[in-house]
Order: sequence, then structure tokens, then C-alpha cells
Amino acid sequence: MPHRRDPRFGQLELSNYELLEAAGEAFYALDRAWRFTFVNERAEQLLQRQAPELLGRVLWDEFPLAANTVLEIEFHRALREDHFVEFTNFYESLAPAWFSVRAVPYSGGLLVFFRPITGDKLVEAKARELAAQDAALREVAIAVAGGMDGDELFSLIAHRTGALLGADAAGVLQLETGRDGVRLVGAWSNGAPLIEVGTLIPGVQQLPLGEVLRAEQSTLNLRYEEGSEALVARLGYRCSLSVALRVEGQVWGALIVAALRADAFSDDHRKRIQDFAELLELALSRIEDRRRLAARASTDALTGLANHRAFHERLDEEVHRAHRHGRPLSVALLDVDEFKSINDTFGHQRGDRLLVQMADSFSEQARTEDVFARLGGDEFALLLPDTSKEQAVVLCERLREAFAAVDTQPVPPTTLSVGITDLGDALTAEGMVRLADGALYWSKEHGRNRICVYDPEVVRDLSAGERAEHLARSQTLTGLRALARAIDAKDPSTRQHSDRVARLAALLAQELGWDRYDVALLGEAALLHDVGKLGVPDAILLKADRLTEDEYEQVKRHSQLGADIVDDVLNPTQVEWILHHHERPDGRGYPDGLLAHDVSAGATLLALADSWDVMTVSRPYQAAKTTEEALQECRNLTGRQFATEAVSALEAIVARGLLDDTEAAA
Repeated sequence: MPHRRDPRFGQLELSNYELLEAAGEAFYALDRAWRFTFVNERAEQLLQRQAPELLGRVLWDEFPLAANTVLEIEFHRALREDHFVEFTNFYESLAPAWFSVRAVPYSGGLLVFFRPITGDKLVEAKARELAAQDAALREVAIAVAGGMDGDELFSLIAHRTGALLGADAAGVLQLETGRDGVRLVGAWSNGAPLIEVGTLIPGVQQLPLGEVLRAEQSTLNLRYEEGSEALVARLGYRCSLSVALRVEGQVWGALIVAALRADAFSDDHRKRIQDFAELLELALSRIEDRRRLAARASTDALTGLANHRAFHERLDEEVHRAHRHGRPLSVALLDVDEFKSINDTFGHQRGDRLLVQMADSFSEQARTEDVFARLGGDEFALLLPDTSKEQAVVLCERLREAFAAVDTQPVPPTTLSVGITDLGDALTAEGMVRLADGALYWSKEHGRNRICVYDPEVVRDLSAGERAEHLARSQTLTGLRALARAIDAKDPSTRQHSDRVARLAALLAQELGWDRYDVALLGEAALLHDVGKLGVPDAILLKADRLTEDEYEQVKRHSQLGADIVDDVLNPTQVEWILHHHERPDGRGYPDGLLAHDVSAGATLLALADSWDVMTVSRPYQAAKTTEEALQECRNLTGRQFATEAVSALEAIVARGLLDDTEAAA
């Protein structure tokens, strides 16, 4: 083929030039010194340079941003290996664009074919964005369906939104009912500053964000100047993007993202946060539906106060929190005096109205953190976090005075009796309610219209029903204790075993600061801890030699059998102590193989007291250990057979001389 004279050709001679040109692709040729030797018309358009400007010039000089990139690496490889290469490259030196590149070596150098694929890349990027958005929404939907709620869920929403939009921080804001402010209910950042979740941000309605919350604008893209007083700007952010969140047509709050760069968010980001918000509103509707259902399930239908279940659930939470942080906690039980006669005289409808009036007067006096509940009938409960008994008395006196001032016509002015206790009297939720109930009964039996603070030296009375129940229970317990002692008496080495275990278990509980009521419960359970051995044959129970594996399996059944026997007599906590008094922290105990965190404190104390007696009293197959020998064995088995806290209490008891060799072996 003759040499083609064209300013784009340079000195290039190719027999198949027409074929290459007919392919319609942009291409250029380079010699082995990287100089342009040919540039076709399509390449001129894409490179935005005319061929005469490039021919004879070095590629890397004309396009310096291409040097030291994948382009140069692949071109060198094509020449070095004498094999064509194909790759994708981003040309930032031109109008930002993506190209598919093929570099084909030939005798004179390198032919480079390239075509724009920017559109394909944008479609891919959009597909990735949509996939990421779908994945984020799917994760949120799964979290909602799985019951996740509160700060954890809203922080997940903030995290996924911030990541989708390339923000540095994100938050979910909820309007405060009746207040000019929003509360941050969920937040995320990539390490940038954040305010604490739960913070109330006042005065928002007067700020630009208020336009979103008032639904005057669905989204708002703000940039902040240096020195701006806006909260977002004070945290160091230079722009924010927010969108209103609606539930059932009403503005619920807002979703906001923020960035440290002033130009971080575009119209595309605005569209994406709107799309995400629409789908989040469906999740919020589901959350609100679930909250309403939960509220109905935990609310007394007559008064609107918390019901019996909700009160006890919250009491359990507050007891754990108070123990963990060393904070005071009080419980008060309140009862309308002579309520039965009010119902009988004025009718149940008027009695119900009186209870509603009582609940309303309570609610007006309540602090935000207090929990009022109707436990049933005319009995109300008041949970007072971070409150001592003395403070509880002041509050309850105010409640009595407020209720006395309520117009209850035609019912005459009505009075209240109150019983109060705190964590100093009982360590458990169950114990607090029981002692407060005892104090309430004392108030009613000693004139009514008064407040009684629990005092074990004063509060001794029980109601008639409780006295009958207590008598029946005492008679049953007496019979079971007789059986337990009969089992101990079968073997001289175990005589009075249950009494000794009960004494030591009580000492351990006292050392750990248990209240007197719970100490008594543990001692009671300890006296019956071996009653299940009624089901173990005497041949095994009295065997002088070590037991076989099968015999040991029969002995192991005694803890479950004992729990079954006392189930109708002792309370559930005591039954659990007896069931698990052979469990171990390392999970090798029985009957359930529980690990340390699943074994209750009472069961661990009972386990140590039981084992101590076995170690320090002579058996046919084992000589008694001295106190120091037994104590050292307990230390060696701490964390495996015995709980650390229980062994520490034992060491303190021994150090004070409450146990010695003679006492232990008695």
C-alpha cells in the first residue's frame, strides 16, 4: 500500500491502515521512544488535540498526568512482552472520563485503541449506589422486624445514611412533644465530633432546621461560614443536609448528615436522602405501631398508669442499675383507705372515677424519672430511682396532701395509707415489694391515713389471709425440715449437715451485705437443699466406698428432685438456689451445666457452704481437713468449682474467727 500523505499520519506505514480506520475506533500510534507517529480523527476528538500538535512529541510530555499511572505500566508491559494488553483507565487530565484501552505492539512501536465508557461507568456506579441503598434499607428493615428499637436502631439508621452519602456524621432527631426542641435519638460519625445521644437541642424551630421540621421544606442543604454559631458549625462541620421524617402524615423528626467539607453534598445527594427518608418512614411507622402496642400492653386501661407487669419489669431494671452504680432506690405502695365501702356505698363506677382522680393527682406531682403504677384494685405503686427512704417520705406526704385536696364529691374526702422501703432493707425487687407491702399493712392496721417506713423491729403484722397462708407454709416447711434432718441422721458423718450448711450460707450472705430478709430466705433453702436425697437408695446414700459412675448419676438427680419437692412451699428464687447448688462456674456442675454468669449468687453461696461441710467433716472415705487446708482448697478451686465472691466472703469469715476447726467439725 502506498504511503498515505496526511498530517495525522507522520511516518507511519501500515498495509492494513484502511482496515484500522474502518473499525471506527479512536487510536494513535507511538514509536518505541513514546513519540506520536499517528493520530486518527476520532482520537483527535477524544484527546482534544489536533494531530499536528502531537506528531513527533512524547506522550508523557504532552499528557504528564498519564505518567506513573496504570497507563504507563500497561504500555511498558505490552512492549516488553510483545503482547497486547487491555485495561480501563480514568483520564482526569481531560474532561473527567473513563476509557477502555487496548495497546497492541507492532514492529514500529505501539498502537493504542481507546473508546469512552464513561456512561457505562456511571451506570455501574449508580447500580452500586442503589445496591448499597437497598442493602442498608434491608438491614434496617431486618432490625425493625427483629425487634431492635431505641438508640441502637436509630444509630444504625444514622450510620447507614451517613455511609451512603459519604458524610462525616449523621443523626436522627425526634421532635419533643410540647417542647420547642428536638432530641438526638441516634447518631454516627467516622471519628468526627458528635453530641451525646439523648441530648435535647432547644430552640430548633427558630433555626433553619425548623423549616424542615415545620415541613416548609422537605430537604435543606446548608453551608456554614467560619465563626457560625450554628451547633453543627460549632462542632467543626462546614455543611449539612437534612430531610423531614413523617409518620402518619405528621412530622416525626428529621434525618441529618454533616460533612467537614463545604461542597460535600450535591443535588444528587439531596435526591438520595429523600429516597432513603421515604423508606425509613415505613420503618418508623412500624416502630411507632409496636410502641403503641407495647404501651397498651403495659398500661392500666382505667387510669393510664403503668400496669402490674410494667411496674415489675421496670423495678427489676432499676434494682440492677442501682446496685451497679451504687445509687439509692425506694419503693412505695399506696392504698385507698376504706375503698370497699366506697364501692359498696356509691357504686363501682364512682369508685373507678375516684381511682382515676387519684392517678391524675399523682401524675401532676410526679418527677420525670418516677414510675407510678396501678397494681390492681385500689393499690398503687411508686418507683423512686435515686431516692432515699427519707426523700420518699417527703414525696409521699405531698401526694397524700394533693389527693386530700381533690374534689371527690359525692364521695367524702378520702385518705391514703402508704408503705415505704428501699434497697437498704431488701437487695432484690421481690424483697422490696414484700417489705413495702408489710409497711403498708402496718399503716392500715394502725389507724390508716399514714406513712410507714419499713423497720424490721416494728413491721411484724400480717393480714389474716397472710397469717393463714404463713401457718400452712410453716407446717409444710416443718415437715420437710424433719425429712431433711432424717436424711442427715441416716449417716453419722452427715448428722446436722443441713443445719451447718444453713449457718454458713447465712454467714456468707451477711458478709456480702445481703439484707436480713434475703439472708433468712437463703438459710431456709439451705435447710432443705438435700431433701431430694429422699429419692436416692440408702445403699448408695450410705455406701462407704466411692460411688460408681452409675451410682453417682443417681445421686446427681437429688438436686432436681429436691427443687420439685419444695416448689409449692418455697418461692421461685429459693427453688432455683436448691436446683443449682451443685452448678460450677466452669460449667462442669449439674443438673444444667451452667456457666458462672448463669448461676445465681444464692446458689454459689449454697454450693460453697455445702462443699465446706463435706471437706471439714470426716467421712468413711475421707478424713476431715483443717480450716486452713479446706480454705486453701477453696482458693485453688476459685473460678472452677467456686465463685470468686463467695470464696472472698469465706476468707473474711475465717479471718474473723467465726469458723474454726472445732466448730466446723462439730
